[in-house]
Amino acid sequence: PSDVSRIEVYVTRDGGRTWRKYDQDAPKNPPCTIEVPEEGRYGFTLIARSGVDLGEQPPRSGDIPHFWVEVDETRPVVRLIGVDVGRGIDLGNLSITWTASDRYLGPNPIQISYAKTAEGPWTPAVSNLPNTGRYVWRLPNDGLPYQFFLRVEATDLAGNVGTAETTAPVKVDLSTPKARVISAEVTAIG
Repeated sequence: PSDVSRIEVYVTRDGGRTWRKYDQDAPKNPPCTIEVPEEGRYGFTLIARSGVDLGEQPPRSGDIPHFWVEVDETRPVVRLIGVDVGRGIDLGNLSITWTASDRYLGPNPIQISYAKTAEGPWTPAVSNLPNTGRYVWRLPNDGLPYQFFLRVEATDLAGNVGTAETTAPVKVDLSTPKARVISAEVTAIG
């Protein structure tokens, strides 16, 4: 009958061992925006107070939060190890090796892109790859320049993107030109 007068916000950083009341209460109507000082795992519990200040007890040591939030602003670390242009029976394939690490990589976080210049624009070649560290790209017959820059991107579950790019263009034109003499003429000099 006395309505909700306020909603207290409690936060824990150590799994519920210690709790502190957040500086400001949440609004009665969602959403509630809370700023945190740094990355990490935060547990939150909300306690509603009536117009006569009745409500549940604040969380105590050992209580489980109502919900957890993981704040992640760190980009994945990506290293491009090698780009090998196929020859012989592997002609037309490009073998790409990399490492990508992040605490929160999803199941298919890798995208490979190419560009004519180091500045881009970048064209996705293949997306949603698992982070296996190796991919063999069967090069398309048309539309690919004879040399290009390559980028490997890893995206974590928070949407942070880490990249690694080739510093020199990858040259995929492995055709060996051949010269043939069609005819010859003798000319007098002089």
